[in-house]
Amino acid sequence: MLGERDPLARRNYWGDWPNHYDYAIELHWGAHPTLPRQLELLKSGDFFSIYRVDATRH
Repeated sequence: MLGERDPLARRNYWGDWPNHYDYAIELHWGAHPTLPRQLELLKSGDFFSIYRVDATRH
């Protein structure tokens, strides 16, 4: 469950993220890493990209 500790005492805040968020913002300053398929690019600039999260895309 989100926010609970795992066996190594870490908290899971990002688990199942496509079902909890509608949009994502990436600050990349020129780097463009491979992104999950659930992200659909809406707008980008010199150092940012805004994505719509589509939980139905696996």
